[in-house]
Amino acid sequence: YLRTLDRGHLLLSVRLCEQVAGERSPGVALVQATISVSTRSSDWQLIQFDLPAADRSQPKARLELLLLQPCHVWLDGVSLMPTDAVAGLFRRDIFEAMSRM
Repeated sequence: YLRTLDRGHLLLSVRLCEQVAGERSPGVALVQATISVSTRSSDWQLIQFDLPAADRSQPKARLELLLLQPCHVWLDGVSLMPTDAVAGLFRRDIFEAMSRM
């Protein structure tokens, strides 16, 4: 969910970055997407988008949300879920394993 008092279009860059041990630098982007959000009201908006899967697994990857223009935003409930999530909440493999129990 996203909320802003700024009107118009908000550009947001979403990156999943490889974390370099001991460094605070941004690291190497494994995947990246740029999202345009229409901000016509100050109400909370559900923002959904697809971020392509990375070519390889990175257990210490960091999710970065970068505003591409000056503005103020509030974020709530940021989550990475696979597109085949059951009811939009559960990873399918975990749900199926639990249903076999």
